[in-house]
Amino acid sequence: MKLLSFHFVTLWTSVLSVVAVQAADSKPVFLYSRYFNAPGESRYLPDGSYKDLLQRLGKNFDVRVNDCLVQWAAQVQ
Repeated sequence: MKLLSFHFVTLWTSVLSVVAVQAADSKPVFLYSRYFNAPGESRYLPDGSYKDLLQRLGKNFDVRVNDCLVQWAAQVQ
């Protein structure tokens, strides 16, 4: 149960990193930031265990992945 709740908390943290920037005729942006993961962390990789999830999100969002600190003001431009 602890492992399941850990995965839920990690996913929820990722979801909180969503930046919804709506342009006139584009999808909102879903930012999957790996900034909060420890260096060398191999779980929750965008091309690994989260690949299917990010592909499904790609139907409704412009999915972007990075490991940089989120600059909220820069995302709005």
